[in-house]
Amino acid sequence: AVDLTKPEISGNEVTLYAKWEETVVAGPAERIEQDENGNLVTTGSVVKVLEDNGNNEGCFSIDVSVIKTAKTSGVGSAEVAFRIIHSGVDYGYQGAGMYYLMAGVSPGGYIEIHRVTNGTWARIKRFELAQAPSVWQEKYNTAAVGDKITVKMTVCDYGDSFEIYLDDVLLYTCTDAKLLAQYTGTGFGLRSNTAAGTVYSNWEYKPFTTVSFDTNGGSEVESVRYGYGSLKVENPSKENFVFDGWYYDETFTQKVDIAEPEISGSKVTLYAKWK
Repeated sequence: AVDLTKPEISGNEVTLYAKWEETVVAGPAERIEQDENGNLVTTGSVVKVLEDNGNNEGCFSIDVSVIKTAKTSGVGSAEVAFRIIHSGVDYGYQGAGMYYLMAGVSPGGYIEIHRVTNGTWARIKRFELAQAPSVWQEKYNTAAVGDKITVKMTVCDYGDSFEIYLDDVLLYTCTDAKLLAQYTGTGFGLRSNTAAGTVYSNWEYKPFTTVSFDTNGGSEVESVRYGYGSLKVENPSKENFVFDGWYYDETFTQKVDIAEPEISGSKVTLYAKWK
């Protein structure tokens, strides 16, 4: 090799020759590792698809553990990601060809909802700590710097809208058809641009259940798709009767808790009771 500070060059003409070494850039798969419990631990910025059944509708939940920092800005966030189209480009967690939506918590205390469009990042919504759900405020404020804070992040994607939950609390609802039309991916997973050591665990995909309503002679109630959280349904009406709730069975022995319904499977019928 030529010592450029003290080259040994003489004569009228000299040709020097370049030597090349192939550079291997760490890709997304190399920025996340699996620990002995099957959890995923980040070693850098990464997007990873964990569920893709060709359908971008349904609910996907994942536990996220971040390490609290003394800094309150510029420390990234750990997120649930959905509608992911991965470019397949090595090292490109936010490169050309990447499309996805995401929502998550920051080691600095804030919560953000973002989007990446063909590699370009943009913010949809930011919640400062004081604006965040009380469950996150309590966890964050009681943790010391260096402690791990774990929350459950859930997205329910209905196709024409989506909902974001943090520890079962509804955080954000999007019904922006123009925005949603830009994202057609079917991947659910994770995205992180925090410092190394963020942990993702207990991820689960749940398809929607079609819930029908037998009003027993009352006004008609249209069926809904249910995946997570409270059951959003209007109460029916019936002349000379008072509605007494929805039940899982026709004999009215098991009343439905609308705030926390136990609904699963592809189809369910609920029954109205009157008094």
